[in-house]
Order: sequence, then C-alpha cells, then structure tokens
Amino acid sequence: MSGGGPTLLIAFGAPAWLWLAAAAAPIVLLYLLKRRYRERPVSSTLLWSRVLEDVLARSSFRRPSEWLSLLLLILAVLLIAGAAADLRFGAGGDERALVLVVDVTASMGTRGDDGEERIERARAGAREAIDGLRSGAAVMAIAAGAEARVAFHATTDRRLAREGIDRLSVEPAGGALGEALSFAAREARGLETAAGPARIVVLSDFAVPPAEFAKVDVEGAPVVLVACGAPAANVGIVRAAVSGGDGAVGDGVARLLVGVAAGLGGGDGRRVRTVSLFRDGALAGARTVEVEPGGEVAVAFEVAPPEDERGDARYRVTLEPPDAFPADDEAFVGVRTSPPPRLLVVGPANPFVDRLVDVFPGLEATCVDPGEGAAALEDVARATSAPFDLAIVTAAPPASTALPARRELWLGVVPGEVGLGAGREEIDPLVVDWDRGDPLLRHVGFEGLLVVLARPLEVLDAATAPPEVLVRTTAGPQLVRVERRERSVVAWASGLDESNLALIPAFPLLVRNLLGAR
Repeated sequence: MSGGGPTLLIAFGAPAWLWLAAAAAPIVLLYLLKRRYRERPVSSTLLWSRVLEDVLARSSFRRPSEWLSLLLLILAVLLIAGAAADLRFGAGGDERALVLVVDVTASMGTRGDDGEERIERARAGAREAIDGLRSGAAVMAIAAGAEARVAFHATTDRRLAREGIDRLSVEPAGGALGEALSFAAREARGLETAAGPARIVVLSDFAVPPAEFAKVDVEGAPVVLVACGAPAANVGIVRAAVSGGDGAVGDGVARLLVGVAAGLGGGDGRRVRTVSLFRDGALAGARTVEVEPGGEVAVAFEVAPPEDERGDARYRVTLEPPDAFPADDEAFVGVRTSPPPRLLVVGPANPFVDRLVDVFPGLEATCVDPGEGAAALEDVARATSAPFDLAIVTAAPPASTALPARRELWLGVVPGEVGLGAGREEIDPLVVDWDRGDPLLRHVGFEGLLVVLARPLEVLDAATAPPEVLVRTTAGPQLVRVERRERSVVAWASGLDESNLALIPAFPLLVRNLLGAR
C-alpha cells in the first residue's frame, strides 16, 4: 500500500455475525407493500379519494410515506449487526506483522492489590495488541519461560491468536527474557513486509531490568515494552535440606535447614515472617524470622525419622503471612530412613577396594574370591535377604554364576554374558572425553586419568543393544554401561593396576554415584 498519510481502518472482530444486517431487507419490503383494506359502507367518497386511488392502483407496491421511520429502523438493524460483529474504527498505519513475547516465568504469578495475577494483565495486553492489528496482518506469540518457545505460529486468524494467548500459563521456573527477545527478533525478520520487520511487543513484569535488553540485537525491529506489574515486597523459601549423615536419620538426630530470603522491591523495611513446619498436616514447629531486603536467614528444625524402616516422613514448610508471590511461600521435604549400603567384592584382596569401607562410613562389604569356586558365591546369594547395592568385580566369576546385586562394576574384566568382548589392546592411550551430563559421572572428573593399558570394549552380539559410552580414549570406549532388565552393568576397560583410576578422586566418586543410584 502506498501513500503518505494515515488511512481509515475498519475491521470486524467477529465477521460471522454480519448476517444480522440482512434483517433490513424484510423491513424495507414491509414498508413498500400495500396495506390490505377492508370494505366499509360510507356516505361519501369525497374524503377518501386519495385512498381510493391507492386501492385502484395495479401495483402491489407503494411509495413509502414515512421515510424517516424507515431509515431509523434500517440504521438500528445495521448498528446491532455491527456490534455483534465487533466493528472497530481506527487509523490504519503500516502493515507490519506482530510478534508477541509473553513472560510466563514464576514471578508472573504475583497477584496485585486487586487479586489479579500479572499473567492475566499480560494476556489482556496481548489480546488488545491483537485486536489493534490491521486486517490481514500476521501475528505470532513466544512464551518466555524456562526457555523461549513458540506459543502459536504466525496466523491472520484473530480467533486462533486469542485462543493461543488464553492457553498461556505461569511456569514454576525462572527464565532469560533477553533470549526470548533475540528469538523474537529472528522471527520478526522472517515476517518482514514492505513496511519493515514485524513489531515486537514484550509483556512482562521485567524482573530482569529492561536495560539488559540493550545487549540484544533486534535487527531493526521496533520493540514495545509493556510492564505488567510494579516491584513488590517478597519473602520466599529458597532452600530446604536435611543435614546429618548424608540425610540418614536412623539415629533420630537430623535437622531440617530452611533458607528464607527477601527481595529488594517494595520498600526497605525488614520483613517479619513465621516459618511453620507441618508433618502429615499437624504443626510440628514454628519460628519467627526477620529478613532484611536482599538478605537471607536460616531456620533449623529437628525432624524425626519415619516409624517404619524404609518409610517416608513428609514435611511441609510455610511462610505466614503470605505475600503477593505465593509460589515460594511453601515447600515440601521428604525424609526417609534407609539401611547402610551393601557392597559385594568379587576378586582377590585389593587395598584400594578395601579402603572403600573407610571412605564410606556405614558401608557393609562382603568379599568373595572366585578362586574358591561357584559355591562361595552361591552361599552368599542364599545368605542375603536382598540384593547387594553394588558388586565390584576384579576377577571373572564362574560363567554360570549370577551376581546377587542391582548394579555391577567390572574393572579390567569383561562381563561376557551381557554381550561385551575385549578388542585390540593399546599402550598409553589418551583420554578423549567423558559424558559430563550423565548422573553416574556427577562431579566425577577424569582430567588426571592415566591409562597404561586399555582393552577397548566392543559388542559381540548384534542383537544386543549398543552400550552407552561414558568415557572414551584414543583406543576406544574406556567406560561403558549396559542396562539389562533389573540390572545395570558398568565395565571399565582396564584393571586396577593398569591405570591410576584408584589413585584419583574419580574412583570413590564413581562408587558413590553407583551406590547412590539405588
């Protein structure tokens, strides 16, 4: 569209209701049709001459005598149809598309003095922006939550766009609004028209200051920031953890540490809150705390173990009185009693494995030498009422013997029954990489690992699912994992005397993760 000045914009929000305007047609028809007269005897027709002319006319229609009344009726029908079709007038500018960025992070669940959540204000602002679009202009929405995602793709259907906005809800997480703005800028360039890139409207409470957006390259797209809430005083629970023996409460001595922090918004006065602890719905304790803006305090509660062995004790922590942001005024904590971990060692005596008992207090270790034959392992299996949490294998047991353990760590020994075999050996291979994101390698680092002799592991059975490679060297896989029904088998390609694994922190940390995975 060309031209230097604004144009009049006429749009219908619900054009399907325009059919009501058709009601004007029967009204006009009723005005034009002649009336049917009844015959009555009169003394003279002199006064009825004009009526007589109309009666004697051959046409079934007449000229309306009440033009004003007819026009007012037609206008009333058109106004009713326009109201039902949501008729709007406005000044139409450029034909830019619209990209909405709606903040759905946890802070958008904050309620104002009127009880309305900020997300509701954002939805209302988004609907207003959609209704103000020029007819035929496209609109899309991006939800800025824990990650930026498309709420709905570009569409010219206003009804679908409003429905997409109504489906947006608050996510219990923070997010990066700047990342969502960068995403919107790329989409705005893709929706570019002759008038330029799409217009970006960001609806947020701006927990991240808008100045942070100055670092974002919007690639020439116009950006409008719509604030959906003012800073408010907030106090919340930021952490809750059980301390004492790695969470074990078998001796009845354990403490629940609750961290309470206050935000900087909404004044500088100290905030007073009552921290209450509930167990199974009953009040178990309460503490009063004062928190400075931007500060944090810790509260400790004694927690009792569950009555049943391996049972659960569930606690609820609340802050009273609640504030405008209720999402962080409540936390849940579970406390569980568990027996000490049990370790099965299959192989000759080894000082590195023996010292694991000293590293992990409470660890119960049972050692079996495969040289004593399969009967020794069978006796151990019969004597145990439950499987061991972990079996460390440094010497191959008899092939027909099943290890009574949920997880197995094979060191320099090939667990042939799971379909793994030894490949070509290599001297002094270099560590290439390890899977830092796998829970089994949590906090485990292999920067100082030196491998003297590596026996790469390979799949022998084509029908067997390939193992997960967790550590890799230039010789191939060094640490692999294979899941088999209720067993998890982890194989290390070198023996304890063929690498420095047992001398670096990676070894006890790996064992800790294997024991903790139960």
